[in-house]
Order: sequence, then C-alpha cells, then structure tokens
Amino acid sequence: MVSQPIEDAVELLRVEYLEMPDLALTPSQVAALLDLDGVTTAAVLRALEDSRFLERTPNGRFIHPRVTILT
Repeated sequence: MVSQPIEDAVELLRVEYLEMPDLALTPSQVAALLDLDGVTTAAVLRALEDSRFLERTPNGRFIHPRVTILT
C-alpha cells in the first residue's frame, strides 16, 4: 500500500504532466518541483512508471508517453 503523502505527490506530478505534456524531468527536477526527498521522489516516479503513466528515457528523464489514436 502506498502512503498518503506519496499518493498526494503522485497526483500532483500527474497533473503537471497532463497540463504540460512535453515535460521531460529528471528525478532531481521532480524532487525540486514537489519539494521531496530522494527516497520519496523515487517512490513517486516508480509508482507512475509502474502504472505506465510515465516512461524513463535513455538519458534518465521521465516523460508522459504519447498515445496515437488511429482513425
């Protein structure tokens, strides 16, 4: 079970990526943005990566993957 502060941070970061879909943040940038320590930041990013909301790029940044809708 994820603790409430982590759940809150996950939701805040999710909103940031939905509002600015071109974000490509490093873990340290996420920590600074949400005022989190390294352990909490890692847990937040892991939760969003596990849910496939974010992907880690080869250079270590986290991005929201694009969904292509075929018509």
